[in-house]
Amino acid sequence: MPDPLSPPPVTLRPAARGDAGDMVRLIDIAGDGLPMATWAGMAGPDADLFAYGLARAERDQGGFSWRNTVVASVGGRVAGCLISYVLPDSPRPTDDLPALVVPLQQLENLCPGRIYINALAVYPDQRGRGIGRMLLSLLSHLPDQRGRGIGRMLLSLLSHLPDQRGRGIGRMLLSLLSH
Repeated sequence: MPDPLSPPPVTLRPAARGDAGDMVRLIDIAGDGLPMATWAGMAGPDADLFAYGLARAERDQGGFSWRNTVVASVGGRVAGCLISYVLPDSPRPTDDLPALVVPLQQLENLCPGRIYINALAVYPDQRGRGIGRMLLSLLSHLPDQRGRGIGRMLLSLLSHLPDQRGRGIGRMLLSLLSH
C-alpha cells in the first residue's frame, strides 16, 4: 500500500495530441516568453497566441509537435515535458523566418543530424523532484542520425536563468553527462 504522505510517482510517456495545451504553457515557460513573442510575429496582431501555439503543438509534423514530446505526469496531471528531435542534415535557410528566431536557427544549423532539445520545462509547483533529470536521461537512449546518443553528441545549451536554489540547468547536464 502506498504511503499517503509520500508524493505520487512520476510517470514518463509519449505525449498525445491532447497534451498540446500543456505543451504550449511549458514551452513558454522554457523560453521565458520567446515562443509567444515569436508566434505574435507569425500570427498577426489580433491573433489568440495560445490558440496559435495549440494548433502548432497539435500538428503531426514540425519541430513543435506532440509527436516530438515526452511528458512527465504526476497523479494523472502533466508536470513537465521534453520536446526533442533530430535536426535535418542540411541547414535550414533563415530568409523566411521572423528576425527574433534567426539566431536560434543559425545555431541549429551548426549541428546537422544531431539530437536537438527544443524545450525542457517543469511546472514550478513540480520542481525539485528530479523530473527534468528523468526527462533528459531519456536522450541517452536515443541515437542521432549517426547512431550516437547524447553521451557522444555535441550539446548546445541556451540557459539564462538559474533555478530558485541558484543552480542553472548546466550543472544538472554536467552531472547527467558524467555518468
